[in-house]
Amino acid sequence: MKDLTEKEMKQDFIDWLYWKGDPPDEDNPEYYTYHWGMCVWCACVKAMQKKI
Repeated sequence: MKDLTEKEMKQDFIDWLYWKGDPPDEDNPEYYTYHWGMCVWCACVKAMQKKI
């Protein structure tokens, strides 16, 4: 597994969600799910990169 940049990790997450368009605004309830998921996704990828 190659080391991914932060931008690549975020794009992988967006692709995995099939998210189209801009991320949700803070007043949208989906904002928190989206950003929490993004943080968890990036943390998991970074942890996997350290193990491999």
